[in-house]
Amino acid sequence: MGPSSPSVPALTALVALASCASLLAQAPRETSGTQGEVTEAKITAKPGDGIKITAGDTFSLALLSWVQPQYRFLANDSTNPASNAGSADTSSFRIKRARTRMSGNLFSKDIEYRLMMEWVEGTAIKDAWLRWCFWRNEQNAVWARFGQQKTLYGRESAASDYMLDFVDRALATNHFSNSRSRGILFGGDHMEGKLHWTAGSFNTDVASSSTNAGEETANPDNELNYVFGIRVDPNGDMGDESYSEGDLEGLTQIRWTVGAGLQLGNHRATIGGATRDVDGRDLNIHGAFKLQGFHVLGEVFLRSDEPDVTGSTSTDSTGWQVGGTYTLPKQEGKDGQLAVGGRFSMITLDDAAQSVLTGTPLGAVKGDVSELTALVGYYYKAHKLKAQASWTLQNVNPDVGSDATNHIFEVQLQFLF
Repeated sequence: MGPSSPSVPALTALVALASCASLLAQAPRETSGTQGEVTEAKITAKPGDGIKITAGDTFSLALLSWVQPQYRFLANDSTNPASNAGSADTSSFRIKRARTRMSGNLFSKDIEYRLMMEWVEGTAIKDAWLRWCFWRNEQNAVWARFGQQKTLYGRESAASDYMLDFVDRALATNHFSNSRSRGILFGGDHMEGKLHWTAGSFNTDVASSSTNAGEETANPDNELNYVFGIRVDPNGDMGDESYSEGDLEGLTQIRWTVGAGLQLGNHRATIGGATRDVDGRDLNIHGAFKLQGFHVLGEVFLRSDEPDVTGSTSTDSTGWQVGGTYTLPKQEGKDGQLAVGGRFSMITLDDAAQSVLTGTPLGAVKGDVSELTALVGYYYKAHKLKAQASWTLQNVNPDVGSDATNHIFEVQLQFLF
């Protein structure tokens, strides 16, 4: 059975539902655990938070699903790049994401797991990892996470997609990061959640536009990719995958975060008709803050790929984004909140004949791409139930060939259950 077979997530979901039913039937009764312990299964459910089953400190299972139906209209320039499917305008409904996540702990609170499936992509499994916190005290924790996972390279790419302010991540984030991989990640949280670090080894590239990216992909040689990160949250932990964009609470005290990531890449590419090794160096610097309804996020990506070919030179590329939103306070007696925002993002390929980063709208051609996005959103129940509408002006400017200007209009509804 291949990874794209729809029966893989279906079977997993059936197992999960069967487990829920079994535990629900036992919930009112006390049962004897191992070594004479007595545990009681408890099930809770809440709109937008899913279902959670707990059995003391030794087991928990949280089941959460979210769906993002979307309408998308692309008004394409006659010289539109192939990445936008040619020059014809398109108007279409689609399901952007439909995901189910199972997570919790096993045997103790220090051993956590996650299994997440995607229902609308060929690659069914998104996350499949086990995390063990092997040292912990009141201010510090050190852990290891093994399996398919996010590499935590980049601020916006680390955050869960249902916690985003905009309909989707920025142009630079989508191309220079935002790729899951299989491997092992070590990390530490210190100073009561104010200092965080990660160091990992993975099969594939952190960049989604890389020819070496891929979630369910094996490493083709004996050299892995190494990813490092550091983050400082001076006023308390703001999370990595749990990071929530937008200031829905209207914080009266600023919360901010700064960090950096580094990938030492070992890639392969077809150059001159032969497969060659390519060494990569990728740097990310990011920062964000929230205060009185405002949320601002910015990050920069610097990338260099150097083929192991006599006489060849490195191919350099850069990307960056800066954007912000303002969320109006709740009106008396109402839960809903209106949000508005804007963002600008750009990617630049400084050298022609890119050997690895070829999945951008430019392909392997030297030039730049920019996107200016305006957003209007409404939080019916925070991120648990919201509607978003955005307009994006995309400019594709290759150094060789014709420029293109495209307009992208998207309306998206999101609900968690």
